[in-house]
Amino acid sequence: MSTTSKLATVEIRTGKLPTVHPGEITPLATTQFEHGMLDYAAAKDIAAEKIVSLVFRCFLGQRVRNWFSPLGVRDAFSKLTLANFMTKLRKKFLRPDWDVHTRALILSSRMKDDKTFSEWVVTLQSLQALLVGTTHAVNDQHLCHTLEANMVPDLRLDYAKHKAANTIAEDQFDHWVLAVIELDEERVYEDQKQQRRIAEEKRKAADDGECPTKKVFADSNKVNGASSSKPPSSTSSTAPSGKNCPPLTVEERQLLADNDGCNRCHKFFAGHCTTECKEDFPSGTNYCIRTQADVDAARKAKSKNGRSHHAGGGYGRR
Repeated sequence: MSTTSKLATVEIRTGKLPTVHPGEITPLATTQFEHGMLDYAAAKDIAAEKIVSLVFRCFLGQRVRNWFSPLGVRDAFSKLTLANFMTKLRKKFLRPDWDVHTRALILSSRMKDDKTFSEWVVTLQSLQALLVGTTHAVNDQHLCHTLEANMVPDLRLDYAKHKAANTIAEDQFDHWVLAVIELDEERVYEDQKQQRRIAEEKRKAADDGECPTKKVFADSNKVNGASSSKPPSSTSSTAPSGKNCPPLTVEERQLLADNDGCNRCHKFFAGHCTTECKEDFPSGTNYCIRTQADVDAARKAKSKNGRSHHAGGGYGRR
């Protein structure tokens, strides 16, 4: 079986030039490569006019190498700024309407029942970042309107009753996102409590030799007025209790998303997704915000132990 991906991937290593592995060039790959080159140039104190002369050794795919291999072409490219080189690279290898297509993906996106609001936001913000600097960029106000219009129905009802539904200024977007995340976490938590109550009633009914179906739905209707037919969509970073840690910040959520983390137990390289987590939320006592140092420690522990589901964890640095 071939180990070559159909899509190009970018390998970023500290102190090294980024490497673009063979495959179809995508908007994500070009953005990751551009950021990697800028980081490398800053770390090595390379002048802006010298950066492009280094990019040729970064691409391993033959199609791209053939594009800039002719001596005259390479010399001409070497005189460009990185921004101008990236414009030519995107024009050559991306579909002509990639930015229009990406914008459409953002604006037409709908929250899925099996995803948390925070996971949905991270996905859309990752697409949003690809459009920065283009004529089809999506600002935070437009993204906010998309998120408002396309929440799952249960969350939309809670949101409509909450102060988060007030019109917000563009510079308040991050605070608005955190407020809606907390609403979603409360919704998911209550939904899970209902499901656990139903499961417990089924177990008791089975033990008593009763018909579990009739007992479960009768009792759930008495308690809630109507039973919820929807299974728990996911878990998230915290339950609405003062004993638990505070909600994850946007930065923490991004670190967890980028490193196979879990939004419930807050572990990096957890070995399970948020919806499958069986662990409790971290304690709020002495809780510290997750940082890149925690990611590095989790990666080291994962490498040492050889089992990703034990990596990460802890409660941050003290």
